[in-house]
Amino acid sequence: MRIIVEEVRLVIKGKVQGVFYRAWAQRSAVLLGINGFCRNLLNGTVEIVGQGRRGALEEFIQRCYDGPNGAKVESIEVFWRGETETFPSFQVR
Repeated sequence: MRIIVEEVRLVIKGKVQGVFYRAWAQRSAVLLGINGFCRNLLNGTVEIVGQGRRGALEEFIQRCYDGPNGAKVESIEVFWRGETETFPSFQVR
């Protein structure tokens, strides 16, 4: 049986830079078996690309609304899409 891998791109807005959001996202993604990356964008948001099973990605998105202590997430833009490349792990860029 083949496991279907899906991909989602998230843009997290709010107080998400300077509060260890990327390190928190990496730990959360690894716990859920999600590969991909996260990075700060110049406009003050955090971008995350995650690949994994749909249920794990949906749980990850819900967790991203909370984030680490000190974060204040205002909104998350969610873009489901086809796999753009294969990620062997989850990295902070």
